[in-house]
Amino acid sequence: MKFMMINILIYINKIKFFLLIFLLCYVGSLYAEPVDLIVPPKIKKNENNIIDQKLLKNNQKEETLDEESEISITTLKPIDPSSVGIYREGGLGLSLNIWENSDREVIEALISVVPESYYSPALRNLYKRILLSEAKIFNISSDPLKLLELRIKKLASSGFISLAADLASLAPKNDILGRFDNLFIEEKLLDGDNLSACDRVEEMFEGGKSNPFLLKHLSLCKIFIGDVDASRLVIDLLHELDPKDKNFFSLASTLIDGEQIDLSVFDVLSPLHLAMINAAKLKIPDGIISNVDPVVLKALAESPNTSLSTRIYAAEKAVSLGIIGPEKLSSIYSNIVFDKDRVNYLFEGEIFDQIDSKALLYQIAKTQVVPEAKAEVLHKSSLLAYKENLPITNYSVNIDSYLEIYPNNSLVWFAGDAIAALLYSDKEFEAIKWYKLINSSGNILDPSVRRANLNFWPIFYIIDPSISSMDVTNWVDEMIEMSESKSNQQIAITLGLLQNFGLKIPNEIWVKLLKNNKRVNSYSAPSMYIVNFENAVDGLQIGEVVLYSLLMLGSTGKDLSPSIGLSVVNGLSKLNLYNESKSIAIEILLSYYNPLLENDLVYQKRKSSVQSEPTSDSNE
Repeated sequence: MKFMMINILIYINKIKFFLLIFLLCYVGSLYAEPVDLIVPPKIKKNENNIIDQKLLKNNQKEETLDEESEISITTLKPIDPSSVGIYREGGLGLSLNIWENSDREVIEALISVVPESYYSPALRNLYKRILLSEAKIFNISSDPLKLLELRIKKLASSGFISLAADLASLAPKNDILGRFDNLFIEEKLLDGDNLSACDRVEEMFEGGKSNPFLLKHLSLCKIFIGDVDASRLVIDLLHELDPKDKNFFSLASTLIDGEQIDLSVFDVLSPLHLAMINAAKLKIPDGIISNVDPVVLKALAESPNTSLSTRIYAAEKAVSLGIIGPEKLSSIYSNIVFDKDRVNYLFEGEIFDQIDSKALLYQIAKTQVVPEAKAEVLHKSSLLAYKENLPITNYSVNIDSYLEIYPNNSLVWFAGDAIAALLYSDKEFEAIKWYKLINSSGNILDPSVRRANLNFWPIFYIIDPSISSMDVTNWVDEMIEMSESKSNQQIAITLGLLQNFGLKIPNEIWVKLLKNNKRVNSYSAPSMYIVNFENAVDGLQIGEVVLYSLLMLGSTGKDLSPSIGLSVVNGLSKLNLYNESKSIAIEILLSYYNPLLENDLVYQKRKSSVQSEPTSDSNE
């Protein structure tokens, strides 16, 4: 015991020594003479005085030393490290001047409070672009890396840890704080690359760093190499430094002493916890990820020691948040083996409350060769997805099956579902074909088809006004009649969106809506957001407008608020962000489509045409 205490004292003294040496070196560097990166040309002594005066007077602007010799010196301003980005203007990036006219402190505050999770593909795309775009910073800061750090941490918290790591790789390599090392370590752990993670941990520790985050990972790395005694010493120290992380200490006891642990009581699951669970070869129980951070969803969806239901749940949520692509989910769906009796029981009995029900429907849809049968299955899957509030995820994973079905009169009942699936997947050309089917003179006489046509007409007007020549006054009259006692809010917001895209709305239409207006309760963004959003639009502050848009629309949950969306679309359009405003407008209008509530398409069950024979080669 006495020997162990001596080792601990030696270890603490080593840390103090490293800190002292580092402090002395840092203080000495403050008084060191800066090195000229650009060597000036040789000039006469009396010319030096002239240049110094001019440089001082003109604040480092270019000056001509000698007009006859045409020699000039330019003092280069340092590049702000927070201006870097992996998206460039002209590609995926927004304008290089998105922060023009904006105060740096305001930008940092906005980025720190914008939501981190987006179920809307349009908002999620805008979120990633604003954080990943290369853009000039027009204000200096005492901490020039802070804005970059905020962007990186935000991306990582959203589950986009690879993108965050790519952005962090652009940071200056001489950052003495090592603030991006933590991200590197977590990324490698989630990828299962424990060796690279531990190499960085050792490197940081040898560099004199010893915060709780690092020490926790150091203790795990010592376990990996079999140095249990060293791991125990670090854990003893952590009991004093960070006693709140009960999950860590429980998992450490499991790894070192083989103690039993109940993972179901975990309320937090970090990348470190997941790495320790994997190292201990523990099975992750069902229900543990109901409140898990997005950053670990991808790892859970791919982890071999998670249950099937946990993998499905994690993968579906990760796809809905854009953390993984739908192909990962389709792979999980495809590898499930279903017993034939269970298939018949589930499918014919209409019982679809199991976690793998959508997987079964996915397999059945893939095997159908008759278009009507494939459409039946896809529609059933769509109904289930809307019940679970995962319609976009369902459409994205089944998009190949939707693309295999071509419009024909026998499938007019399926048009609404097909249009929604194709538009959510950015397949406008294919969606137009289905809209033309319900807009044709032969089909439009059917009342249910007419209702579908009325619901989708605004979307296709935005996509291409020439597709339908419907008169807006007639559209309003028919929508009012169709909605009966329902609120006119949908009509009013739709007209506002259409007006933004060039459709002139006669005054008599607004008068008619005012007379029929019925007050409804809806989410309203805080006045502070709305006022500052409008100010940013007027001030041409593109970046702030985007961030306030995310704040106002991203705080409403899974569904976009139509009334707030209207304001956002108008604001983005004024700043010439046409594609962005169009995407949000189409999503708002698509949100009005819900096969569970719609009565416009009379859906008749056609069980006899469905061949329920899913195929699979492997087991989970």
